[in-house]
Amino acid sequence: MPLPVSAELQWVRAPQQARSQDTLARLLDAAEAMLEEAPWDQCTVAALVARGKSSIGAFYARFPDKDSLLQHLHQRRSAEGIHTADAALARERWQGVTLEPLIRAMVAFVAQDYVDHAGLHREIVRRNSTDARFRERSAHVAGHVVRLIALLLEDRRSEIDVDDTLRAADMLHRILFSVLDQSVQFVDRPPGPVALTPAQLVEAIVRAMLGYLGSPGARGRSAP
Repeated sequence: MPLPVSAELQWVRAPQQARSQDTLARLLDAAEAMLEEAPWDQCTVAALVARGKSSIGAFYARFPDKDSLLQHLHQRRSAEGIHTADAALARERWQGVTLEPLIRAMVAFVAQDYVDHAGLHREIVRRNSTDARFRERSAHVAGHVVRLIALLLEDRRSEIDVDDTLRAADMLHRILFSVLDQSVQFVDRPPGPVALTPAQLVEAIVRAMLGYLGSPGARGRSAP
């Protein structure tokens, strides 16, 4: 069935006016934008403060170093991730929507965010492997998302062939984010011998997730 208008998903951010007036928010916005242009180790403090319409003095009054700004950026991103998940995966949003369009909308939404913020996701993946603070925040967001997905699966037990919906939701999360995390690590080439368009990648992830759940929709359709 087609998605209702209420099912259109958006990333939840703080109000732009409040954020644009705050020096910290401007620096965080600058860092987020610059990560889409260059790796973090190539982003200088001078460039960050120029982009954020701030000053070197104001920067070091708030942060001991550049990596401290990155920690704050990940804190903001994690908080936004929680709020976005609460809105996007609310049970009432998906009332009357069957499993396949729900999964398809969720995958397409997250995949588009990885396209729009590939540099940020790339840096988060890298930091997760070396920084316990990043791992703790990422795991907290993941746990929150998994529990919300589990509730949506509970509402669709007649469409799935799994006993433990929390375990199933955890596996869906692993499938989705493992594939997308890998995709942003390979900047100039596909991670394997087959190059997939974004639409083909979304379709493949949807089919894998539906297949794990034992849904007939796992046979899927061809992506352009």
